[in-house]
Amino acid sequence: MSDVTPEFSRLIPLARLGPEPFRQQIEADVDERARLACRCDLVALDRLTATVTLRRQEGEIVLLEAEFQAAFTQNCVITLEPVADTVLGSFSLLYGPVEEATAETAPTPFTKLWKPTPLVRQLLD
Repeated sequence: MSDVTPEFSRLIPLARLGPEPFRQQIEADVDERARLACRCDLVALDRLTATVTLRRQEGEIVLLEAEFQAAFTQNCVITLEPVADTVLGSFSLLYGPVEEATAETAPTPFTKLWKPTPLVRQLLD
């Protein structure tokens, strides 16, 4: 686990997940956006929102699916003038216990595609 404090984090205890999908809307506040803009060398990060769905899978595997959108301003690499833009995207990530993430076990339908990110302290971030 890294000692770096994330700029935008929402911890979910694994015990909070039941058999039904867990959905959460998240939005970065002013301070989180300012810290992210600084790390990403942006002039401004005006909006960062996401809809996150967590689903239990086989064993102790958890699938995270996220859709996000952001509005930002960055400097043009040629003129250095500010350029505003938006981005929409999505990603999926598997979480699993450390032993499942590192062991050479029979692959499941999910781990054939992705190797799980280790679960640490029974928290999802």
